[in-house]
Amino acid sequence: MRVEDDGRYVICSKTGTDDIRVWTPKGYSARTLVHEYGGGAIHAAGGILYFSNFEDQRLYRQTRPDEKPEAITPEGKGWRYADMHTNPQVSGYTCSMYMYYVYCHVG
Repeated sequence: MRVEDDGRYVICSKTGTDDIRVWTPKGYSARTLVHEYGGGAIHAAGGILYFSNFEDQRLYRQTRPDEKPEAITPEGKGWRYADMHTNPQVSGYTCSMYMYYVYCHVG
């Protein structure tokens, strides 16, 4: 969480001696309201980062820290997502979706 940036949650990475790389651009905050207190808002697998954005609660994906996140769930539904997991046996990923806590598969 970045206190100096209105408390938004950012995702960072570091490999070897590289500098810290920030994945979450301004205007995004990796936080979910599924559990009301947050938690389970990010998942990384196969070089792809998935995260729930606090403002609109949609899921986004990124393959590089310097690219704009791509929305992968519908807009304006009021759904919330958390606890993402990729499954190599199916195309896509699974997650918990809050509409009274429903399990979903998006792919």
